Amino acid sequence: NQMAARTPKTRQRAQQKRAEDTRRLLLEAAIEMFATVGFEGVTVAALEEEAGVQRGLLRYHFGSKDALWREAVDRAFTQSETAIRELFVDELAKRGGDRLAALIAAYIRGSARHPEMLNFIMREANVESDRRDYIAEKHVSRFADMISQASGRPKSVYDFYALAGAMNFVFVSPAGARRIWKKEPFSDAFIKRHIESIIALFRHGWGESSSS
Repeated sequence: NQMAARTPKTRQRAQQKRAEDTRRLLLEAAIEMFATVGFEGVTVAALEEEAGVQRGLLRYHFGSKDALWREAVDRAFTQSETAIRELFVDELAKRGGDRLAALIAAYIRGSARHPEMLNFIMREANVESDRRDYIAEKHVSRFADMISQASGRPKSVYDFYALAGAMNFVFVSPAGARRIWKKEPFSDAFIKRHIESIIALFRHGWGESSSS
């Protein structure tokens, strides 16, 4: 009797677990595919195939491709922002309270860990759409706030794009570093050198930054 009484709960837990797994697989596939080829280049069928789930489950769990895209963007940006904030605390301690150096180091390391965030921006930035506005208003603005808070400077469009562009572009387009300079941009050695080069550039100008 006890076994029979527990059976419905056991089935319910199993169903919940399957649903959670399905949502996770679809989100992981969405982050990878949307960041790689963009919203318009991905079909619902391709997302379900990549996730390894049955047809129809995307709409069942998310309602639409657009709703899944928004959740994927939110997840990618949250992961990146969380990593950067945690890294900033560590770097600030390592660098004796130097906020500029800690911000640059944290942003570069976070971007290398989560380049999908940058790819989302690049994929949607040049096309006028609700998706572009969603990223700008919900996420880019918050990252600009984070830079302002970490640097102790007023929120500035110039600071944001100067820092973000210099620090991140190599992770959005790593092929150039690999083919032209024969460097692996996601290696520890490259990331360390990149951090120190950007710190020197922003603190002292071109004369102090590495040219190699």
